Amino acid sequence: MPSKQTPTTDVLDPAADPEDRVVRLNVNLSAEVAAALRQTTRRNGLTLTEGVRRAVSIWKLLDDAARHGERIEVVDPETGRTRELVLGL
Repeated sequence: MPSKQTPTTDVLDPAADPEDRVVRLNVNLSAEVAAALRQTTRRNGLTLTEGVRRAVSIWKLLDDAARHGERIEVVDPETGRTRELVLGL
């Protein structure tokens, strides 16, 4: 029985429906960024692909919030120390 494969498309194809396709993307990362990605995915038991998916999802969440004028903060639960994340928009 033939296996069903998900169609792939070029990321810049305007006709591509992101709901129906998987985009194959090659990226160049510095050694430092690649090491951080590997370390974080291993620590969380994820594939590199899933790590990139999550990173993009978080980036979009933060970018959307910042564009709507929302503040993004990291709070230390033990000390209550708050740090604000400032994105360059």
